[in-house]
Amino acid sequence: MDEERVGEFFRFDPRKEGFSHLVLGEGSVGGKARPLFLVRRLLEEGALGRGLGFSVSVPRLFAVGCGLFEELKSHPRVREAASGGDYYEVERAFEAVEFPTWFREGLVKLLKDLKGPIVVRSSSLLEDSLKHSFAGKYMSVFLADSFASPEERAMAVERCARRIYARVYNPVARTYRERHGLGEDSMAILVMEASGRTRGDRYFYPTTAGVAFSRAFRLWSRRLRSEDGLLRMVFGFGTRGTSRWYARIFSLTDPFARPEGNLPELIAKYSQETFDAVDLKEGCFCSFNINQVPHFLGYHRCAPSLVSFYDVFERELLPYGRFVEGKDLCGKLVFSFRDFPRTHGRFFDGMRALLRSFEELFGMPVDCEFAYEPDEDALDLVQVRSLWSGSYGQRVEIPQGRGRAILRGDRMVSNGAVEEVPYLVFVDPEGYAEAEDKPSVARALAQVRDSLGGAPFVLVGPGRWGSTNPELGVPVRYNEIAGCVCLVELGIPRKGFWPELSYGTHFFGDLEVDGVLYMPVFVGEKGNLFDEEWFRSYPCRLGPMSCIRIYRGKFSAFFSSERNEGVVFQEG
Repeated sequence: MDEERVGEFFRFDPRKEGFSHLVLGEGSVGGKARPLFLVRRLLEEGALGRGLGFSVSVPRLFAVGCGLFEELKSHPRVREAASGGDYYEVERAFEAVEFPTWFREGLVKLLKDLKGPIVVRSSSLLEDSLKHSFAGKYMSVFLADSFASPEERAMAVERCARRIYARVYNPVARTYRERHGLGEDSMAILVMEASGRTRGDRYFYPTTAGVAFSRAFRLWSRRLRSEDGLLRMVFGFGTRGTSRWYARIFSLTDPFARPEGNLPELIAKYSQETFDAVDLKEGCFCSFNINQVPHFLGYHRCAPSLVSFYDVFERELLPYGRFVEGKDLCGKLVFSFRDFPRTHGRFFDGMRALLRSFEELFGMPVDCEFAYEPDEDALDLVQVRSLWSGSYGQRVEIPQGRGRAILRGDRMVSNGAVEEVPYLVFVDPEGYAEAEDKPSVARALAQVRDSLGGAPFVLVGPGRWGSTNPELGVPVRYNEIAGCVCLVELGIPRKGFWPELSYGTHFFGDLEVDGVLYMPVFVGEKGNLFDEEWFRSYPCRLGPMSCIRIYRGKFSAFFSSERNEGVVFQEG
């Protein structure tokens, strides 16, 4: 890491670099807005974006300095509500305080240059620091009513700003700051055009969106290298890509490789079907299943490269054209991105070159959120931040004879070791699959965490921890498993559970920052071990729900990202 260039990245001040007309009020523009102003400057100077095979731009934007937040939080009503610790009282206090006249007037003026739907985003001083990204802790709000007057839009932005300011006092954000000893935060606001196109005069969304990483610190194959980089990509708005839902994972040097393998039924099962868009007529954010609105594909010339039809009888993926021709087929459409690497190979070359440029310019690994229009070869950068590498690069030796190996994995392994952890908490896959109220299992785990009195624990369970879809895995919120030092996901295809390489999701961002070890175990596959006999016979006590078991003992985990191998031992 080049400390001098890293310092330049964090010291960039848009007011001193010709963007003062795009900053309202005093104070810093915060960690989300600052990098976008910097990237815009680099694009204007020609230091970024040349020879990529696609155009690169930053959406039109402006920022509100954190001075306004500092002024409003000193209001007696806000101060009183904040001291009481009731988040909803803080929200009501921010709703009641009067904003200065210059703020509304400035918004009206700046909003005249922003067309179409806009996004109002948090941009706090602590967001997107070298280590702590605050991903998912604050908020962004879509404003879809692009036909409103600048005055009406200004009032809407002001309402969003009040909610974003109150979010600083949200228990999730407060707990995150306290856990990492970060102290108080101050909030700026970023207002930017939403990336996308209008489809059919009513719906607005980008064809694809995602997150790109200049380094990949967890790999699903030994053929891949960390410096190859990684993409997490979805159809429609990128909101689907930051939760543990369905996204297409690409290696930038081998984009045809898939973490889930090449079996058609697995590709179909773990490919995206639902996407997000803005309804311009209703002025709201909405979701669609492509099987219910297949006519949307007519808006995209690139659709054949993104979509496949899964024939349930033949268990094969058919090209989109075959689906159009064969009306009697039985199955479903999925966004498999199956032919995208073949038809848009230069996109991956260009993204790899762009990410290398970021590393050279900023002196550190980075990740960026983007929206991409394949039919136009046009890419919008909507966020750029440092990529925390944690303990990667440190050599970890996996010992022999340390005790009984009860779990072993051979891909997507993080890096590090924990020793003599006193508890292992296990969610039984059979019991979880049969649970009628799966979210209640997640809430019960918070009770288990509290019962351990702050002691560290290893957490093992089926599928994707933190998924927003309970059928894919236990839908825990990260704060419900605080204290977990090692997380293991059991992949059991016959039960519908399959781990995912979850770069770019808010849940895994928290794991990385907190140094929580992670490993998937693909049950029944060579190089993987799930010792079911041990889990059945070792003494345990039941948790609040019968599918939760709590084991007490000495548990040690040694994970090597270099060897792509990890083992959990029960000792003594």
